[in-house]
Amino acid sequence: MKTSTFTLLSNRKNPKNSNINFIVIVLCFVCSFELFSAENLVPLNKLKQIKVVTEYFAPYQIKNEDGSLGGFATEIIYAIFNELALKPHIQPMAWARAYDLSIKEENILIYSIVRNPERENLFHWVGNISNEKSYLWGIKSKFIKPIDNINQLKSYSITAVRNGYDHQYLLDNHFEKIYLTVTDNQKMFMLYRNRIDLLIGSDKTVKWRSKHLSLNINDIKQLIAVPDFNINLNLAFSLKTNKETVLLFQNAFDKIKKNGTYHKIEQKWGL
Repeated sequence: MKTSTFTLLSNRKNPKNSNINFIVIVLCFVCSFELFSAENLVPLNKLKQIKVVTEYFAPYQIKNEDGSLGGFATEIIYAIFNELALKPHIQPMAWARAYDLSIKEENILIYSIVRNPERENLFHWVGNISNEKSYLWGIKSKFIKPIDNINQLKSYSITAVRNGYDHQYLLDNHFEKIYLTVTDNQKMFMLYRNRIDLLIGSDKTVKWRSKHLSLNINDIKQLIAVPDFNINLNLAFSLKTNKETVLLFQNAFDKIKKNGTYHKIEQKWGL
């Protein structure tokens, strides 16, 4: 007859053997739990297949002098992957293509993406990177009189990145003359070269780009605040991505915020 585990545990004649049996059972339970967790909560095979996509969007994603990708948000990405003991494979590309990939494919992590009602159910949202107040900008010499209402500017020509948040905003608010670009830098050059009248952007990003594109920020000015366009930049996974993968990244993002890593990167970039 086979001796049951419970018989062994209740064997008071040899307490030493009982203790050993109890320890063995506990260890087996722990090992089984760890195996269950590894298979069901940590999809490492899926983590290795993650593709990270973004655009050049200073100062969040910038091209370093050596050609590598840098910027505030990019350093956040590296910190999150480091927390998971992984190395990210980041591909900068035109925003329209990055957005299209993140809509259609699985295991796509996209940043820095604005979270709004239209996009809410199109992605798994990992976390917020930054918030910015936005304005309509124009060349000073063209706009002498103050602007009191955004409607005063809707007949002017304005630029936006194709499929970008600014593009959607201008369509939703019935701007009449929208000229699309591939990158935000192109928007800046179009404004400074008088090819269009307006662009929409935050104080931080417009000033940073002007400086690094050798454009004189004093040639342009904020015409009016656009509260409806205040930007909240985020990290997000494509909807087809495994939910456990999303949870791992959400937890890792929370950790770098709690342990001070996020704050150090924020201070480094002056944001």
